[in-house]
Amino acid sequence: MSIVDQALDRTAAITAATSDWLNPILIKETRQATQSKLFWTVFLLFVALSWIVLVLGTLAMWGELETQPTAEVFFWWNFSVLSFAILVVVPFGAYRSLLSERELHTYDLLRITTLSPRQIVRGKLGTSLLQIVVYYSAIAPFIAFTSFLQGFDVVWISWVLVMSFLWSMALCTGALLTGISSRQNQWQSANMVGLVVMLLIGWGVVLSFVVQGRRAVDFEDPDFWWVNGITLLAAVSYVILAGQVIVARLTFASGNRSTGIRVVLVLQFWLVVAVVGLIAVSGRPIVFDPDFQMTMGVLVLLHWTGAGLFLATESDFLSRRIRRRLPGNRLLRLLAAPFLPGGATGTVLVLGHLVLIGVGLLVSAFGVASVPYTAERVQTLVIILLNVIIWVGVASVLARWCRKLSVRFTPAAVRVLTVTLFVIVQIISTIPAMLDSDMARDLVWMSALSPFLMSSAVSDFHGIYSGFGASFSSYAIAWTIVIATAVLALVINLPAMLAGVARIVRDPGPDAHRGDTQAIPPPPEEPIGA
Repeated sequence: MSIVDQALDRTAAITAATSDWLNPILIKETRQATQSKLFWTVFLLFVALSWIVLVLGTLAMWGELETQPTAEVFFWWNFSVLSFAILVVVPFGAYRSLLSERELHTYDLLRITTLSPRQIVRGKLGTSLLQIVVYYSAIAPFIAFTSFLQGFDVVWISWVLVMSFLWSMALCTGALLTGISSRQNQWQSANMVGLVVMLLIGWGVVLSFVVQGRRAVDFEDPDFWWVNGITLLAAVSYVILAGQVIVARLTFASGNRSTGIRVVLVLQFWLVVAVVGLIAVSGRPIVFDPDFQMTMGVLVLLHWTGAGLFLATESDFLSRRIRRRLPGNRLLRLLAAPFLPGGATGTVLVLGHLVLIGVGLLVSAFGVASVPYTAERVQTLVIILLNVIIWVGVASVLARWCRKLSVRFTPAAVRVLTVTLFVIVQIISTIPAMLDSDMARDLVWMSALSPFLMSSAVSDFHGIYSGFGASFSSYAIAWTIVIATAVLALVINLPAMLAGVARIVRDPGPDAHRGDTQAIPPPPEEPIGA
């Protein structure tokens, strides 16, 4: 046997051994994608358009190639073709890949295999990653040609290509999440149309940014890299959260769908605290800017509002599989309880962090009481915080009451009911202002449960803005109402939260519940993220 044959045999053996470690979904999806007519049509059009841009652009600017900065023009046209492929075609393909599993009834076959939901998601994303790499490889020769032209900025073009690659992966994750968000055909059609529209809008936004060229960014500004790092960190964290939601949607009803999501939510919160602390330690003055603090505070509260709306409305049922995996030590159970499935434990997790934020705002309020503008920002955040506590508490209470009325009430129905009730309260709060401005000034307490109108009242009281004109007595009554309602929400949910945690801590295990109604699973419900 010749040396070449030995090398080929050894390579084949290594390849066979390596393929055993690859994700089967990745191999299946890659084979299907590369053999599909859509992929080859888009790929050939992609290469053809790139050649047309190269040839026609060279002929049109032949006399300017060596004297004018034409590299930016060529790059813009090449990037237009590349960005459409990676920001529209590939994410839409990821959406269709998971949706087609349901349409062709092959998803149930995947679920009964030894593949975990996490492996399925990784395989789908891995296929999208390979397609993106293929498109980048195809555009590489044209970018190499552009690098020989005048005005080629290596840093700018490298930054655009890297950020586009990461943004494409984020869009693929969001597309997968959209694909499993609904099971009804009418909603799937609406999701598909909405996804295509959003992808095209996003593609246009990216192109409008790139067409501005190097003028759009300042690489010498340290704040630019701070913003890039924070934005990238936030995007990665929410991509991971979206991946956890997808895994939860693919997990069996008896599995633990919630813990991974809760861990990511908590890590995101403390990541924000760590980043703000890092910015403060590095001496960046922006961290002391009231507008920056207001923006970060609102984003954090919106984060926990969304988390509370989903976690507080979960069913409190724990399957035998979950109870079997509970820690043996009661202290460990107590620490793990907020991260286990259940509306009561979800309320503990969300309200616990909201109370922690409230303590921080209370300490800040004493420190900035003498500064009107900063005090107004802190009080506005307090108003938003109290409203978040109220509505998370309302969602938790509605979930328990609705399940007592009928086990057919799904978490999704409770969330819709909570949002509807919130909208009704906001409409009622605006009635005095619609009838008469003097009435609105005297009845500002009717707007106590509207974070929007109460924020205006706070600004008016501190003299930041004008036009609301709230009297002091009505303003004080409004504050009393919102504080009392938040405390009431905590008090009403406290017994259920304590009972939910105690049930987990004292659970003797699944075998001790034989014959108990708690061991019988309730009717199927919408999974996490419904």
